[in-house]
Amino acid sequence: MHGQENSGLYSHPGIYIEEHIDRCLFYSDCNVLLDDIQKDILQITVALHDFGKCTSYFQLYITGDPALKWYENHEQLKAHAYLSGLYALYCVLKYFGINPFSDRTVFKNMDVDKILLCVASYLSCKRHHGLLDDLSHEIKYLDKGEYLIMLQQLESIDTEKVNRFIDNLQNLKPELKELIKIDKDFLFKKWIQEEKYKEFIKHFTIIYSRNPFSEYHFSLFQYMFSLLLSSDKLEAGIKTDDGTKLTVNREHVYVSHEIVDKYKKENLKDTSDINLLREKAYQQVLESIENVDLSKKIYTITLPTGMGKTLTGLAVALKLREKLGDNRRIIYSLPFISIID
Repeated sequence: MHGQENSGLYSHPGIYIEEHIDRCLFYSDCNVLLDDIQKDILQITVALHDFGKCTSYFQLYITGDPALKWYENHEQLKAHAYLSGLYALYCVLKYFGINPFSDRTVFKNMDVDKILLCVASYLSCKRHHGLLDDLSHEIKYLDKGEYLIMLQQLESIDTEKVNRFIDNLQNLKPELKELIKIDKDFLFKKWIQEEKYKEFIKHFTIIYSRNPFSEYHFSLFQYMFSLLLSSDKLEAGIKTDDGTKLTVNREHVYVSHEIVDKYKKENLKDTSDINLLREKAYQQVLESIENVDLSKKIYTITLPTGMGKTLTGLAVALKLREKLGDNRRIIYSLPFISIID
C-alpha cells in the first residue's frame, strides 16, 4: 500500500480488504477475450465483490467478536454477497452514464450488451459464494426481510473507511476508483431505501421474458464470472509455507513437446495391451499435427475413455505452439480433479 494508512476493514482473518481485492485485481488481469469496456466492468466487479464485508456486522464476525451474536438475525446481518451485488449494479449503471435513480423509461434506451454487463456484474458479486439459478429467478426484488436487513447493513457502514480501502487499490484504474467511491450523501443507501433499484429489475424482467440472452451473452457472462471466482479463490488460498502470499510470475517459460515423451518414458513403462493401444493413438495424433492446417482455429481429439487423451492433448498443444511460434500461452481446462490424482 506504499505507506498509506490501511482501511481498518478486514476481508479475511488478519487480511485487510484492500490487500485481498488488490491481489484479486492482479490475478483477474488475464482477460484477453474482453474488450476495453468489458475489462472495466470486470475491474468494477472484482473491486466490489466483497463490498458487503465493510459492514460493522461482518467486521465483528471476521474478527471473532462475540458481540455479533447479541444482534437478532446476526447470520443474515454478516452476509455480504447480496449487498455487494447491488452496489456493483449501481456503479455499473453510473459507468454507462445512467442515473441509477432513473425510471424504467430510461433503461429502455440501453442496448442489450450494456444490460448484460450490468447483470453480469450484479450476479457475479451476488453469487460468488453460491450457485447460480436461472436468471428469471435470480433477478428479483428484495423481500421484506432482505430489505430490512440490508437497511441495517447500510446504516453500519463507515464510508470513510470504505473510501480509504478503495484509495489503497493499486491495481484499479484511477477513474474507476473515483466512480466506485461512496459519495458524501451515500446515495446508494437512498437508492435501496427508496427501492429505486426496482426500476432496472422491472425492465430486465420484461425484456428477458421476451428475448433471453444469446449464446454470446451467456458465454461472456460465464467467462467474466469465472474470472472473478478464480481470482478470489486463488488469492484466498495461495500461500507459502510461512503463510505469506505467493507472487505470480507471469513470464512465459519455454517447454518443449518432448517433455511428454520424457515423462512417458520414465513413468509409463508397462507394455500391456491397453498401453500399446494408447501409444499407437498418441503417435498417430502427433503425426497428423505435422501436416495440420494452421488457419483452422479448433481441433478435436476423439478417443475412448482411458486412451490417454490428457497426455496426448498436452503434447499436441506443445507441438502446435512450436509450429505457431511466439511461445504462446497454453491454457489447460481440467474437467475432473481425478485426472491429477
